[in-house]
Amino acid sequence: MNDEKIIINGIYCLPGDSDITNHVRSCGSLKWDIPFELITKILGPGNGRVMVDIGAYIGDSVKWFIDDGWKCHAFEPQKDAYECLVLNVGQECSTYNIPIGSNQQVETIKQTTGNLGGRSLDLGGELTAVPLDSIIEKADFIKIDAEGFEPFILDGCKNILETKPIVAIEINHVGLSKYGFTENDILKHFNNHIAIEVYFYADYQYDLLLIPIDKYREYKDLFIKHPFSSLKIRHIKI
Repeated sequence: MNDEKIIINGIYCLPGDSDITNHVRSCGSLKWDIPFELITKILGPGNGRVMVDIGAYIGDSVKWFIDDGWKCHAFEPQKDAYECLVLNVGQECSTYNIPIGSNQQVETIKQTTGNLGGRSLDLGGELTAVPLDSIIEKADFIKIDAEGFEPFILDGCKNILETKPIVAIEINHVGLSKYGFTENDILKHFNNHIAIEVYFYADYQYDLLLIPIDKYREYKDLFIKHPFSSLKIRHIKI
């Protein structure tokens, strides 16, 4: 394994990272991302339900679900981040050092400083972005943070989407434009879903929680009581 790691309160991080490493340092925990605390409280204990984390980085999102009893699968294509992921949560969930997509040929970006959780994939390369449908059959919750690669990922998990998981996904217009995509190339996969904006970075970047309408009815009262109720909620119909 690459020795370029630092340990903060027992958590393996990348020293050149200017974002998540600093969050871990500030709060002393891998579980720094508060929206996931709210989401896991609303969804309740996993009780064996399946969570998939695509773009897992060092495990800071999947850890919330592991600790709540979900059966987790974490995917991270960047080798240095994957090594930290394994050290942080590898004994508690299934981990995969592969890109997820729909059979595109890609390569990882060689970057060791800056926002290392925000590294994207370049098209053309020796790695194959593997369809999620070829790895697992069902998921109850999927988190996707892939810096604009999300439409390729969604094209490769259409069978899983038919099982109606709840999906947390980043909308990054700058990242999407790298591959010629727009927000609509993501939302077209979520007809008749409720979209809740759970985190706002800027006009061009925000996180959505996409919930099938029948499941939203089940959780509606809980969402109304939480801080999400002050954010944007819309019904997607395509």
